[in-house]
Amino acid sequence: MDILELRRPSWVTRVLGAVMIFNLIDLALTVGLVTLDLAEEANPLMAVMLDIHPGLFGITKLTMVSAGVLIMERYSRLPIAQAGAVTAFGVYISLMIWHLQSVAILFFA
Repeated sequence: MDILELRRPSWVTRVLGAVMIFNLIDLALTVGLVTLDLAEEANPLMAVMLDIHPGLFGITKLTMVSAGVLIMERYSRLPIAQAGAVTAFGVYISLMIWHLQSVAILFFA
């Protein structure tokens, strides 16, 4: 087996690291905005968790995203894992834009 086949693409690791950071930002902003009644959680399962307790919401969100990131990192040599990493990154970029718009409306409207 060639040594290059054993190496994981470093760009996938960086993309997944960004996904984890975006997840933490999304978690904090979601809890803050929902607690202030300025937004609603779009995911029905996570909305139930948030209604029960913000800590449960946070633990559930961190666990689910971390599990997905670990799986994609483990199989990062495979195109499907690379596509998943790019997709997750794109979803979180969209969420960050939405959160920026929400915060801008709060402070500047």
